[in-house]
This record gives sequence, C-alpha cells and structure tokens, in this order.
Amino acid sequence: MKQYHLLTGGYTAEENQKGLHSLIFDGKAVTEADASDVFASPSYLLYDAGFVYTAEERNDGAAAGRIAIDAAGRFQDYTRFDIPGTGICHLEKHGAVLYAAGYHGGCI
Repeated sequence: MKQYHLLTGGYTAEENQKGLHSLIFDGKAVTEADASDVFASPSYLLYDAGFVYTAEERNDGAAAGRIAIDAAGRFQDYTRFDIPGTGICHLEKHGAVLYAAGYHGGCI
C-alpha cells in the first residue's frame, strides 16, 4: 500500500517543545515518524529535495532553518540562520537562494 509523508509545523510556547512533526499516512492511519524541537515556532514549511525549510517566528527576531529528512521521515542534521526583521511568514526557494517574506514592514 502506498504511504504518504506529511509534515506539520506549529507554534511552540516553551523551549524544547516539539513544533516540527513528520507523519506517515498509510491509507488507514496516521503515525508519527519523528518530531523535532530544534526550531522555535516553525509556522511555515517548505520541502525541497530531501530538506525541510522552516520559518521561525521568535520574540527576538526572525530566523529560517533547514533540516534534512530521510526516506523514512526521520529528521537529520539542521542549520539555522537569522534573518533581519520580524514576522517571517513565507519561504520560497529558487536554485540555491532561499527567499523569506515577513508581514511586519514588508521585508523580503
């Protein structure tokens, strides 16, 4: 039976709270393959070629992150980088460039 991989992100209120989840749907049930606490409030996700890019909404600014995901849906190494501004809400990737847009001040 075909399996579908689902990714969810959400707001985290506390440190070390898992806001990024990898789920597998087999046509009958959803099971969690992995969860990660390395990103604060990963509210926007973008999947591209084995990586999940996240928009982090933080109280002290904005950041984007990248985490590898294997074929079984398990998360691997990650990278985080700060972005000027706040309220990052959208990511778009073109080639090697990752664009981030925010809803505070209209920065890209």
